[in-house]
Amino acid sequence: MSSDARGYVWTHSPYTGAAFAIHLALGDVANDLHEHRLWMSAGRLAKKARTTRQTTAATLAKLCQDGFLERISPESHQGRPVEYRFLMPDVPVAYDSEVKARVGSRDTSPSDVSADLPPRVGSRDTEPKKNQSLEQKERATKERKADPVWDGFVAWLGRAEPETRDERGKWNVAAKQLRDIGVDDPDEIVRRGRMYERTYQGAARTPNALVSRWGEFGRRVERVSPPSDQSTFERTPPPGEQPITPEESEEARVRVLTQANARRRGQS
Repeated sequence: MSSDARGYVWTHSPYTGAAFAIHLALGDVANDLHEHRLWMSAGRLAKKARTTRQTTAATLAKLCQDGFLERISPESHQGRPVEYRFLMPDVPVAYDSEVKARVGSRDTSPSDVSADLPPRVGSRDTEPKKNQSLEQKERATKERKADPVWDGFVAWLGRAEPETRDERGKWNVAAKQLRDIGVDDPDEIVRRGRMYERTYQGAARTPNALVSRWGEFGRRVERVSPPSDQSTFERTPPPGEQPITPEESEEARVRVLTQANARRRGQS
């Protein structure tokens, strides 16, 4: 490959359209270590220049006629790639001659010339594009509909949103499982999440991990058959026994689960 040949085509090639594409492809494959020689069949060159084989053959003949290409292989060299030498004759500049002419004219202002040039890296025109993806992400977060399950995950983990597509997919799978069983209270997700952390210390804090252990942290309901008269039944503690608060009951349940897990780990 030759950067000199490519630069020559960009600056001096008088062709346009498919002919320019073929000229540029030839400059790209020219070997600058071997007198800018190149070996390429018309079919491969046509594929590289995104054009047809017939157009490529006609353009090769035109390049040889105009002095931009020299055929080295003899005419009897049929059925094999033809060897050419890429030539760089001294011809007028074609790419920036118009801009130079405008800069030298009296009626041209610097702003007119800058319109023909590509935007500078770091300029103000390119800065909004850099922040476009971030703005779209923030807008999507604001426009997301209220979801008690999703909000519960966010409140428990203390994070705004998942950072990757795969992680968001896992959150969605866990959230769907909770919605299917009728969970719609973010506080309940936070409560069970805290119990999960205390029971499985050091385990991964993810929605999937919590959902896989969801049933272990549910409230136990003691079912007692009411009297025949359907009156309100209330359990009265025996004399000397203090009533057990819900908080104490939950703490005792967590202790039992923690001890059971420790025994299982010791047996394994």
